[in-house]
Amino acid sequence: MMSTLLLSVIACPREKGRTNPGSAASTTLATATDTTELTDTLVHWDSAAGPALVLSMDSVPDTISVIRPEYTEGQYSDTTMVDLRPLSHTRFDLFGRSGAFGSAMLTTSLLRWHAASGDDDCVQWPTATLMPVRRGWHVALQAGTATAIPLDSINTMPAGDSALFVAQVMRIALSLPKSPDPAFQAVPITVRSAYRFQTAVIDGVIASLQQNIPSEATPREEDVFLIAERPVGSSQDYQLAFFTREAGKEGDVTVADVLALVTLLRNGRLAVIVSDEDEDGGAIGWIERVAPRRWEMVWRSAYVGC
Repeated sequence: MMSTLLLSVIACPREKGRTNPGSAASTTLATATDTTELTDTLVHWDSAAGPALVLSMDSVPDTISVIRPEYTEGQYSDTTMVDLRPLSHTRFDLFGRSGAFGSAMLTTSLLRWHAASGDDDCVQWPTATLMPVRRGWHVALQAGTATAIPLDSINTMPAGDSALFVAQVMRIALSLPKSPDPAFQAVPITVRSAYRFQTAVIDGVIASLQQNIPSEATPREEDVFLIAERPVGSSQDYQLAFFTREAGKEGDVTVADVLALVTLLRNGRLAVIVSDEDEDGGAIGWIERVAPRRWEMVWRSAYVGC
């Protein structure tokens, strides 16, 4: 799979006719929001999150990519000119899965960025410099807009705790509606990644699940990204609050990975920031807790990929 961070991807406009995970209205099932099908353009950026998302590039620690929230699906192409002047010399707070990573200043030598600035006829997000930084962060917001909530990864738990956590995640998976594709209904589920977190109000789970149907000609996979919660300190089962599901040919299916979990200071909302990638590129999604046991994908960036 590609790097969890979309920002290192140079991209061409989405191919005409390519299936967009956001193709129809969202559907509510019980108390969980199934966003397998999303609206074509998710433009409801929460202004409490500030004017931009800044994303790290693994290969160069102090070089970052900048996404302005107005660039949703269909709004970013090789003719786009991005004005970076309002962001120059702005401080950003850095966040990762394990929490906060301090703050840094954004600077750029190009105040206006042409989306087709590369040499390969692809478009890419504007790049700038962020200093000082240290490794481990994934996404940044304007300083003072949010605080980090650390995620406890299944990969770092003691063996006994991780086994118990897997069992809890699998119970959540059993509460999902059946796959619309009968071929996947009898296929074992694999936990790709799983995290737990705690706030003053809830204990939460964020997990990515996968099912595979091996075939030499056309291997297929189905991927599910979910969020579940229960009252803080409770011993009851986690209740499903949000999920996305996508199935198709291996490599064509977008895989969601969490970049950070934050609390917005202006309105107190929790937000999960995710990268959603396939072999060719991807997008960034913003998922907010809008009510108890209800999270919604309220914004999604333009898809970039060749």
